[in-house]
Amino acid sequence: MHFVDALADEQACPDVVAHLDRIKKLNRGNLYWNEGAAWYRNQLGITLETIAQAGCIMEVNTKGYYLGETDETYPGSWALQWLQIRFASNAQGWVFVHDLKA
Repeated sequence: MHFVDALADEQACPDVVAHLDRIKKLNRGNLYWNEGAAWYRNQLGITLETIAQAGCIMEVNTKGYYLGETDETYPGSWALQWLQIRFASNAQGWVFVHDLKA
C-alpha cells in the first residue's frame, strides 16, 4: 500500500509522520535530483496535504542538520513554508519538539 493511500485509511494512519523527506540526506547538493523541481515539490505537496487532512502529527527532525549531514531539517524549508501557509488561517498551533543530544 502506498504511504499516501495508507493515510486515508484510519486503521493504517500513523499518529506521527517522521523523517518525511529524509531521502534528501543522500542528495546533498542536488546530486541525484533537483529538490526544487516541480515533480518533487508536487509529490511532496500531495503528501503534505494528505498528512494534514489525516490529522497526523508531523515531526520536524533536526538531527541530520546539527550533525552536519544535511543543510536543513527533515522536512526541509520548502515543506515547512508550505505547512505554514496551509495552516496560517486556522486556529491550530505549532508544537516544536527538538532532538536532544544524548
